[in-house]
Amino acid sequence: MRALTCISLLFLAIIPAFSQLIRLGHLPDSLKTDANEMILEDNTYFNIKDIHSSKLRRNYRAVILNSKADNLTDLVLYYSNFREIVDADIKIYSLLGKELDHIKLKDFGDFSTKGYSVASDSRAKYYKITENRFPYVIEVAYEVSYKGSMFYPAWIPQSSENLSVVEAKLIIEAPVNSFRHKSSGVMPKISTSDGRDRYEWSVASLPAFEYETLSYSIEDYAPVVYTAPNDFEMEGYEGNLSSWDSFGLWINQLNANKNTLPPGSVEPITSQFDESYTVIDKVQTVYQYLQDNTRYVSIQLGIGGWQPFESGFVHENKYGDCKALSFYTQSLLKEIGIDSYYTLINAGAYSHRTNPDFPEAHFNHAILTVPMENDTIWLECTSQTNPFGYLGKFTSNRFALMVTEEGGVMIKTRDYNESENVQTTIANVAVNADGSADIDLTRNYSGLEIENDSYRGATLKSETEQRKWFYDKHSWGNLELKELTIDKISYEELPKGAIKANLVLKNAASSNANRLFFKPTIFTDISGLKLNGSSRKYPLEVRYPYSQVDTLIVSFPEQFYPESKLGDEEINSVFGNYSRRVIQQENKFVIIRTFSLKKGEYTPESYGDFKGFIREVQKYDRKRLVMINKT
Repeated sequence: MRALTCISLLFLAIIPAFSQLIRLGHLPDSLKTDANEMILEDNTYFNIKDIHSSKLRRNYRAVILNSKADNLTDLVLYYSNFREIVDADIKIYSLLGKELDHIKLKDFGDFSTKGYSVASDSRAKYYKITENRFPYVIEVAYEVSYKGSMFYPAWIPQSSENLSVVEAKLIIEAPVNSFRHKSSGVMPKISTSDGRDRYEWSVASLPAFEYETLSYSIEDYAPVVYTAPNDFEMEGYEGNLSSWDSFGLWINQLNANKNTLPPGSVEPITSQFDESYTVIDKVQTVYQYLQDNTRYVSIQLGIGGWQPFESGFVHENKYGDCKALSFYTQSLLKEIGIDSYYTLINAGAYSHRTNPDFPEAHFNHAILTVPMENDTIWLECTSQTNPFGYLGKFTSNRFALMVTEEGGVMIKTRDYNESENVQTTIANVAVNADGSADIDLTRNYSGLEIENDSYRGATLKSETEQRKWFYDKHSWGNLELKELTIDKISYEELPKGAIKANLVLKNAASSNANRLFFKPTIFTDISGLKLNGSSRKYPLEVRYPYSQVDTLIVSFPEQFYPESKLGDEEINSVFGNYSRRVIQQENKFVIIRTFSLKKGEYTPESYGDFKGFIREVQKYDRKRLVMINKT
């Protein structure tokens, strides 16, 4: 009780210390460099009463330095059946202490955050600060009350680039041994009194950072503290989160007695089987049935955000969310004697990856795992068009929680390497004397490359929309598309697809006097990979490797002869490989270019070598074939 009283006083008595603001000019230059906003003081208090309730209070004071600030000027407070916003308050001051505005909770906007959900209890209070007299000071305070205890907050005092921090503090008070933490870049001070633990983390003098290319983890940039309960409760369901095994048992508790498939449910599926069907054939048939007969509808109400509908409900109504559809597919497979496992995962191409060493409940998606004798099949059950067994960037190459009858088991989902993620282009290019060219082009995609340039989505569009997609995504110059064919993606674990295009490119080669300058990488290069700066502060990660293979058959009018030839080139590196082969037959050339970028995580000290590899490839890609008219 003593701790709660102190926190309340701090929350109510927000007294601006403008003597600190006046001394902004005396702060170290390191806190001003690259900063658009600066936190002067930030105090977060999280009080865990028991497994049923907790409260978070935060108050902070910051200087908004210029119009580029976009983190602290937007305040979004989420609430639901499990989380209530008790109060919120914003005050805006000039740098000299004159109050410019005072915003209370009643002034906030209120909107649903259900997104694609048909029904959801998730909402948010939102306020955007629009003050434009820079610099100015904001003081923000809010209080959130939690019902249930499956989710404890993460503390990221420096949550955005171009934000510096003078000082920030997190204090957690809780019953002894009731929660766990994982700290990165900061360590707590711990004390115990009257059966309660007190943890305090503090940071000071954090200079602003800027995100670097191919770097995704906030822990590389700033201190972070993750927290999670041991014992917890949500809407009457009690569980333990101190291990993945015990959390899986809690999920089993939610899913118990949910398999209510009516008799005969699988007859439309089993009627397709014959003696030649393997286990994989049967799984594929079930998956095709799922896609043909259900659709994704998200309903997130209360514990329903974690508990699936009964499989009988999905079978009858033909819809469900990721949990319901995954559980429904599991139920269908069980009916035909095939084991599969409901699996929780944190989805998204660049989402925060689950740490296998720190059990917590921050998952946002469910898929289905089907172990085979020599392999594993993962099924994305929410898509009506997903290739069988394909995970894509959404859920591949990460840890997930497979829920077995004995509890949760941490597994790694399928990875795709550079020999599987391949874009292959074959182009016949007939260059005319004016620099235009008539082109027949075939481009093949495999693996994750079906997501390149939104190709996968284009396969589902109308012919008119496909032509628009081609113009939008292929910035090769002034082109006129004559014919376009887009193949459907193959229905297999490593999907494949293709496009065929006949077009005229008005500026395929640039002309100057009696010369034509042709760049063979007109259709494919890596110029979009920007690596600025001579050094790097943070680790570098190639998360999604790929390969490019281009074969160009280029011909020029008979009066043109090569003045400057292209030679063969080859680069072999730990980061990838590059080669160019040129075969000449008078005024006709066959140019074969290959490039591969391997998956890997590299230290900042490796940046120079990585940049050197990329820059050398880009240099070779810029080289042009020069043809001269000798008539």
